[in-house]
Amino acid sequence: MTDFPLADISRKASILSSQGHSLYQKWSCVSCGRRVIRKEPNIFLPSGKCDRCGTITDLQKFGCNYEFGK
Repeated sequence: MTDFPLADISRKASILSSQGHSLYQKWSCVSCGRRVIRKEPNIFLPSGKCDRCGTITDLQKFGCNYEFGK
């Protein structure tokens, strides 16, 4: 999976959410490698906690992505 700079993803997500889309921030845990998806839609934070190992990933440093809600 590809992660991109948080600032770029946040800008794109803001545009898409203003058009009515639900987007979920996702990233790769720096410790266990799990692909983590934030449970709350349209919230893009600078860090995220892995629901498997509990590690906090710095998303400003390592980047993130998003997926559309179902």
